Amino acid sequence: NPFNVLYKPNFFRKIRGNYSFYYARGLQQVVLNEGLKEIGYGAFDGCEVLNDVIIPSTLDIIGECAFWSCANLSKVVLNEGLEDIEEYAFDGCALERLEIPSTVKSIGEKAFSSNSVSLKEIILPYSVGSIGKQAFSDNQNLETVRVDMKKDAITDTVTIGIGSSAFLNCKILKDVTVPKNVNEIFSPRLFVEFLYSSNHSLILLSFLHLVMLIQILQFVFQCFIQYLKLYLLLFCFL
Repeated sequence: NPFNVLYKPNFFRKIRGNYSFYYARGLQQVVLNEGLKEIGYGAFDGCEVLNDVIIPSTLDIIGECAFWSCANLSKVVLNEGLEDIEEYAFDGCALERLEIPSTVKSIGEKAFSSNSVSLKEIILPYSVGSIGKQAFSDNQNLETVRVDMKKDAITDTVTIGIGSSAFLNCKILKDVTVPKNVNEIFSPRLFVEFLYSSNHSLILLSFLHLVMLIQILQFVFQCFIQYLKLYLLLFCFL
């Protein structure tokens, strides 16, 4: 039977996980209390009819597999203050739009993968330091990725570390926007994977900073030089 979960204000600090509501098939709505700091491992794993989650502004960590395979979960508002989104947290959900708060420091491996039917837009903060492998992979209707920088942000250098295959198999991704304030994206393989994982449907890469494109070309050139040196070394011994 359908039911909801409501946590009392300022009462709980942590949902410990260990599959607290594992495959609670009738669970439709979850309202989490202010004061909650962490959602633990697999807390709502497999809640197939869950479609609405209200997350408090006090939450710091969304744990591994917290909402894994919540196939009807289409709307989640992630508030400022959230710092870590761990592996597989929203893998296999039905999110329609994803805006990561500027306070988030890391996004785990496959944290938002396989929202394939619905997810069309992802907004990332410039401040995210680490994005795990295949974090947004297999979102086959994803069209737009934008790195957002707040107007009042004061920074000289911003580096975003992106794991391999972060956007693997995003077949219609066509628009990637990065502000000029971002001076480095640490993952030279990322852009090659964009092109080949999307079956050549990536039409537009709207980079607003030419330095990033130069860095990619430098990486390709360095690989070519190393290959050439190896070839000449082998040739001298033959």
